[in-house]
Amino acid sequence: MRLKYIIPIFLILVPVIEIVLFIEVGSRIGTLNTIILIFSTAIVGIYLIKNGRFSYFAEIQSSLQQGIMPQLAIFSGMFFFLAGFLLIIPGFFTDSIGVLLLFKSVRHLITSKLMKSPQNYWKSGKKSRTIIDVDHKNIDE
Repeated sequence: MRLKYIIPIFLILVPVIEIVLFIEVGSRIGTLNTIILIFSTAIVGIYLIKNGRFSYFAEIQSSLQQGIMPQLAIFSGMFFFLAGFLLIIPGFFTDSIGVLLLFKSVRHLITSKLMKSPQNYWKSGKKSRTIIDVDHKNIDE
C-alpha cells in the first residue's frame, strides 16, 4: 500500500479509535477519572521528553568515542522521544503505543527490524546494472 493512502487512513482512523476509547473508558471509570488519567499521561510524557534526552546524548557520545556507529542508540532515542510525544497527545490509543515504546525491548525490536530492512532489500537478489565509465580516444585522429 502506498504512503499517500496510508496517511489519510491513519489521520481518519486514529481519531475515531480515540473517540471510541474515550467513550468506553469514560463510561467505565467515570468522566473525572478519565480526565485525570489523560492529564497524568501528558505530564509523564512532558517529563520523559524533558529529562530523557541527556541519557541518550551521553550514550551516543560514548559510542562515538569508542568508534562505534551509534545507530541503535539514535533509533532508540528517537522512539523514546516519540513515546513521550504520544503520551502528551490526549487519547488512550496513542498512550498505549507510547507506553509500549517506553520498553527498551520493544524499541530494540523495532530498531533491529528497521536496521535490517535496507540490508535485506539489497541482498534480495535484485540485479543491478554495472556502469563502467570509460574515456574514449579515437585512433584515427
